[in-house]
Amino acid sequence: MEALYGEPADLRVSPGKTGMQFKVVLPKTGSGGVHLMAIFAYDIALSEDLASDDRGPGFLIHDSAIFADVDERQTARAIEIAASSATEYGYQHILTANSDHVPWNEFADRAIFDDAIVLRLHDGDAAGSILGQRLHFSIAPDEV
Repeated sequence: MEALYGEPADLRVSPGKTGMQFKVVLPKTGSGGVHLMAIFAYDIALSEDLASDDRGPGFLIHDSAIFADVDERQTARAIEIAASSATEYGYQHILTANSDHVPWNEFADRAIFDDAIVLRLHDGDAAGSILGQRLHFSIAPDEV
């Protein structure tokens, strides 16, 4: 969170009537994007912890929905943080995103994103689909 917003988040743990109580205090609260980035930061921290002990699946998957309501600068920075973390800790970060939602102009070095693309899908022809197949369905009027 500090790398994204310049302020750390605080995790406060205290005893409660039903067990331990956890409270997260985020910088710049009130924004839906900040809450999404808190989830993102938690995912990264957990992946780093697991990978450092050779535990866990060895990968972390995010869909572009994690960046909904997050401005382009923070989105690009989060992608850079994930790439750096995955390299340093030896896990794979998988991100699915539509190319029109990638903040191309906000990356410090666009190669961090371009060089990591493994698969580009498109709907222009069968070559751009998964396994080179296009599925067509038709429903008879009496089945509707």
